[in-house]
Amino acid sequence: MGVLVAKEAAERDARHAIGVRRVDNQIRVRWPDKPPTGDEIAKFTRDALLRDAYVERHNIIVTCRNAHVSLYGLVDTEFEREHAEWTTSCQNGVVHVADWCGRATPPSRPLSTTSSPTTLWIRTTRSPRR
Repeated sequence: MGVLVAKEAAERDARHAIGVRRVDNQIRVRWPDKPPTGDEIAKFTRDALLRDAYVERHNIIVTCRNAHVSLYGLVDTEFEREHAEWTTSCQNGVVHVADWCGRATPPSRPLSTTSSPTTLWIRTTRSPRR
């Protein structure tokens, strides 16, 4: 289980306790020796996505800086986007996932005769966070 998943599970358990009105999750993870580097986290994540049956066929680019992982690429469905994010959050060392994957969707109207049959229609599934 990854750091992010454990942290979110602890927060969810506290939030569902009777009488709790607010939770301020300040859990920090201590590593027995040294924490994995950004390159190691990115490699763990890439390998996990390549092993995953749902997202292995998509070319998802993984970057990591200070244990914050960003995902870039195109997927076919919202489920695949969420699954890639969940798979990433389960990796050791990940403290945050920024999912910038888009979803390739068919056009809402027929293509004109002048359009190329290889036209790619993209709809961004999330707006940038500020």
